[in-house]
Amino acid sequence: MSNTPITMNRLRMIIRLRQQGLGIKSISRFSRTSRNTVKKYLKTWDSLSLDYEDFCRKSDQELYSLFMEVP
Repeated sequence: MSNTPITMNRLRMIIRLRQQGLGIKSISRFSRTSRNTVKKYLKTWDSLSLDYEDFCRKSDQELYSLFMEVP
């Protein structure tokens, strides 16, 4: 389905895999998410001034507001 937000667990997995140094294709394969979707969320991640520890402490609602409600 297009424009359907991913779950926060999947978002957490994408960011964790990126922090481990994996590329977009590998992240896409491991998270079972399209490469374009992975790119979209990684672009948002790069634009935020969050370090990984702060990201991990955020609740699902906080992450949703950061990643899904971006103009």
